[in-house]
Amino acid sequence: TFASPFLSELLLHKLTKLSWTGKAYTYSKRHGTVSLSYLSALRKIKAEEGGMTYLVTGCAGFIGWRVSEFLLKENYVVVGVDELNNAYDPLLKEWRLKTLRAYSNFKFYQLDLADLEALRQVFESFDFSAVIHLAARAGVRASVENPWVYVSANINGTLNLLHLMKDF
Repeated sequence: TFASPFLSELLLHKLTKLSWTGKAYTYSKRHGTVSLSYLSALRKIKAEEGGMTYLVTGCAGFIGWRVSEFLLKENYVVVGVDELNNAYDPLLKEWRLKTLRAYSNFKFYQLDLADLEALRQVFESFDFSAVIHLAARAGVRASVENPWVYVSANINGTLNLLHLMKDF
């Protein structure tokens, strides 16, 4: 553990800005800056306390699953959301979810990102450290046949995330 009063102070304040000083990255906050090494230490402390919570959209897709698995192995809390549509084999998505559900620090919500109110409930339930948006409706041929499904999932869903990230 770290006994630095500087780190203790950081736990009480949110960091607001990343900048390059020519030698290292620093994060600005209300009363000074923090070098990246301090931030790394802070992240480690918060991870050990279970304090870092990530929202991963598309967690049942290949990339979302791997990112979620990586974060879970590092003891971060992961809240995964996925629509579980049938754009490709739903059994594969269920298998991936089964592997993620083996972690006690994983929570899953099946929802469509275009459903603003359902997504709002997730944001109201957690204090996210970061959002990793990997959800997208896949399939080029199907997008030509029914582009409105893609607009809803990919554009409206992303706008909903941005709106809620601003509010929360």
